Amino acid sequence: MAQQGAVSRSFQRKGQIFIDAAGIEEDSLMNIVLEAGAEDMRRQGDQFEVITAFSDFATVCEAISSAGLTAASSEIAMIPDLPIEIKDKEQAQKIMKLVDSLDELDDVQNVYGAFEIPEAILSTLE
Repeated sequence: MAQQGAVSRSFQRKGQIFIDAAGIEEDSLMNIVLEAGAEDMRRQGDQFEVITAFSDFATVCEAISSAGLTAASSEIAMIPDLPIEIKDKEQAQKIMKLVDSLDELDDVQNVYGAFEIPEAILSTLE
């Protein structure tokens, strides 16, 4: 195992906000968050994901709230610079088992990974 913080250079500390897409016009939301300082916005299934710089996180959250919208979740997260898409179900199972095992340790506060598992594979794992 690597030392604490050994791979942190592969991640950036960013604000990550998820908003349920039901009844929300994408262009309208994009204008709100980009004017508030968001870096990016994309649709993730039935939600919009908004990415902000750490310093702009509170401002973007406030703009969303002022527009009468409610975030499904919002947090400061470690976003990978180069995410790897996992396309193999067996590999995805092993990764999720490792993440769950690490998350159960008392000394572990957060677990971040540089992988993306498509929804089609994730739904078969549950």
